[in-house]
Amino acid sequence: MARDIDKLADDRALGKQSPGEEYHSQFLTVRPTTEWSPYIDETAKDIRANIRIGEIDLTKNDVVRELGEYYRRGLKEST
Repeated sequence: MARDIDKLADDRALGKQSPGEEYHSQFLTVRPTTEWSPYIDETAKDIRANIRIGEIDLTKNDVVRELGEYYRRGLKEST
């Protein structure tokens, strides 16, 4: 059932990027993967201080969900 809801949401979004995907394409792709985790740490501090990151709709409540995958990938590359 949950998969059906996810598919419906994806179909309705029709190519619209999630905030995490937007962040990745705008800020992370220009950096080496080994720099992603520290960069995301700084971003999380800014968001927690209510500093907006470009036009991306990230909040302190969804940073982990949206950026966690990229954070882990950066940690893996740096080890």
